[in-house]
Amino acid sequence: VMTACDLTGAQLQGANLFRSVLNGSNLAGVDFRGMELKLCLLMNANLEGANFTGSRLELVKMTGANLRGANLTRAELSQVQIDETTLDDIVFERTRFEKVSFDKLDLRPFSLDGLSLRMCSFMKCNMAKMSIEHSDFSMSTFDGADLSGIRLNHCELTMATLRTVTLDGAVLGGVKAKGAFFGSSSLKHVQLSGAKLRYALFLDSDVSGAVFDGADLRETIFTRANAQGASFRGARLNYADIR
Repeated sequence: VMTACDLTGAQLQGANLFRSVLNGSNLAGVDFRGMELKLCLLMNANLEGANFTGSRLELVKMTGANLRGANLTRAELSQVQIDETTLDDIVFERTRFEKVSFDKLDLRPFSLDGLSLRMCSFMKCNMAKMSIEHSDFSMSTFDGADLSGIRLNHCELTMATLRTVTLDGAVLGGVKAKGAFFGSSSLKHVQLSGAKLRYALFLDSDVSGAVFDGADLRETIFTRANAQGASFRGARLNYADIR
């Protein structure tokens, strides 16, 4: 336990940090390259400029931490909580995320292109008007998020959950969202041309003016959805329930 310690610029490579408690500590500029951090507590820690290149973080809690300018190139994060953190100028390059919580963060300044973000939580995040390409959000949760005007070109949203989400004016060209759940969400004038939406569920959602041209909507359910003015030109609608 090293709560509230000053370890600025420390070289910790080779150190065993298993189950370490570093809440509130100053770890600015610390070199964590290639290290494994498991079951660590880093809540409200100062990790500004820390280098996590090639590191593996598992079951780590970073809620409220300062990650300004941190480098997560090629890092692997699993079951990590980085909600309510400061992420200004952070570097995500070939970073892999699994079961990571980004809840309530404003992600608009960041590039998430080409990242693996499977089973992550983006609840109440602000991602409005972001442009993201070729990223994998399979089985992730976006409940309450603002995705208005977002561009998710050729992204993976298979089995994703999007309850009470705002997607008005979004462009999801070629997105793969098989089995995705859109519950009580607003998708007014969303572009879903060519999207793979088989088995998707649009429950109590507003898809008025949406474009589903050429989309795969086989066995998709639009229970109590508002589809006024929506376009389904060339879409595959076998066994779809639109009522």
